Amino acid sequence: MPGLTARLELDYKRRIAAPAVLHVATEVESVEPRKVWMRATVRDGDGVTYATGRALFVAPNIMKQLGLAARREDAARQAGAPVALA
Repeated sequence: MPGLTARLELDYKRRIAAPAVLHVATEVESVEPRKVWMRATVRDGDGVTYATGRALFVAPNIMKQLGLAARREDAARQAGAPVALA
């Protein structure tokens, strides 16, 4: 199931000199039926933190969207309007 980015928080701690080799670590913070909160940290080989972040990903409610589309088609049929087939 695809996830949409609902919230993205970034905190820049220090500048990164280029070129640089960085390690990005992510972890799942919590999982709900349609939501996933994640954290990320950007560090160099010495463990110096350059940035941290947090994000909320939300799965679209496909069943709700399908139900809404079905209701629109039913209303169009009752009104005698042509219904497009997807």
